[in-house]
Amino acid sequence: MVNRVPTTGDGLAETKERNALPLSILAGLILAAAATSGRAATVVSLEFDDAKVSQSQLRALLGARGMKATFFVNSNRIGASGYLTAAQLHDLQNDGHEIAGHTLDHLDLTTLSAAEAERQVCDDRAALIAAGFEVRNFAYPFGAQNASVKSMVAGCGYLSARTVGGVGCAGCAYAEAIPPADPFVTATRPSVKSDTTLAVLQTWVTEAEAHGGGWVQIVMHDVCDGCSTYSLSPTILAAFLDWLAARAASGTVVKPVREAMGSAPPPQDTTPPETAISCSPRGCSEWSNRPVTVTLTAVDEGSGVAEILYTTDGTEPGGPSGQSCGGNPCSFTVPVSATVKYRAVDLAGNVEATKSQPIRIDTQSPEVAITSPGDFSLVLGTVTVKANAGDNVGIARVSFFVDGRLIGTTTTAPYQVQWQSGSDGIGLHSLQAEAADLAGNITDSAPVTVIVGLGL
Repeated sequence: MVNRVPTTGDGLAETKERNALPLSILAGLILAAAATSGRAATVVSLEFDDAKVSQSQLRALLGARGMKATFFVNSNRIGASGYLTAAQLHDLQNDGHEIAGHTLDHLDLTTLSAAEAERQVCDDRAALIAAGFEVRNFAYPFGAQNASVKSMVAGCGYLSARTVGGVGCAGCAYAEAIPPADPFVTATRPSVKSDTTLAVLQTWVTEAEAHGGGWVQIVMHDVCDGCSTYSLSPTILAAFLDWLAARAASGTVVKPVREAMGSAPPPQDTTPPETAISCSPRGCSEWSNRPVTVTLTAVDEGSGVAEILYTTDGTEPGGPSGQSCGGNPCSFTVPVSATVKYRAVDLAGNVEATKSQPIRIDTQSPEVAITSPGDFSLVLGTVTVKANAGDNVGIARVSFFVDGRLIGTTTTAPYQVQWQSGSDGIGLHSLQAEAADLAGNITDSAPVTVIVGLGL
């Protein structure tokens, strides 16, 4: 606030006596005081949506005037017909312009399922970061948003999100506040159209200046002479930029969104993510007798996980036979023995060292046969029941049964148990062995009939 000069009484006379300065000097002092008194500034952000190919001329237009803009990009359109290429966008970023998110395919997020809306927002940011762009801010396609979409955008790692409109309309402010009351619904003037004149653009700025300053976001699309409804003539844009440049002397400045928001660069992330593996129906280190479901879960405490890569043929993830998980965590089925190699990449581009996990699957049953006593042998008292068992991956256990009743189990060779034959009574009894291998395959031996007699 500018300090007021006393206007009545002794104060006025005393002031006049002490400050008998020429009027021009006094005016200069008043202007200097205004410039340093903390009055609200006016910040203009030049924002170009959709990465239209007509925006390629902006590098020269903006560069000649030392101005920086923000480009809201749909990553799935990069390089497509009618849109800027990745190389052109990198040139803009290298010049100091901001690249920002705008969803994968420019869809109205409020009309999509929660899962698809999240994919459009988060995968777009991940794709842009993976392509080498520093992405902090977002624009809703068509300006459409609601509470759940706002929360989703914040959860994907953005620092702000822009709608369209909300400034200069009936009952609206003449500029967005600095900082905005809600950084995830920042307001703008309406989108520039082919009938938007230089005078209108200038009025958007001067009205903000006249009403306390603030943030004026100007949303543009095509830069051409009438090539689309949402277009602005390069001649009008150049004249507007020249006009803006001249206003810097009075405190109106041009800044990209990241600077207007005052967002500090995120802490540098140099730590790669970590991926854990789990398997079912058994653990990953165990043999299985059926296809194995492998689940990969990655965590990253810095920028967040961008992608999990894996192979099942023992080659390096990311190679010709590599696959990318569709989410985090992700699961896939391994039908036969294989070596799974996997690693994750975070949004800062840090790559985890490749990890390897053998998946062992065996569907071949073991072999087992009772070797003693022999078939139709006469047995008395305590009997040692023996069996031979073998398997291609290893025997886990051999169990022995008399007439279907378990009488003992052993896990190491020689496979044998003691049977108190008298407890089952005299007469004919059936002996049988069951072998289980390390994968869980089970085989029953052929039965052996014995005769339990009376002891002498």
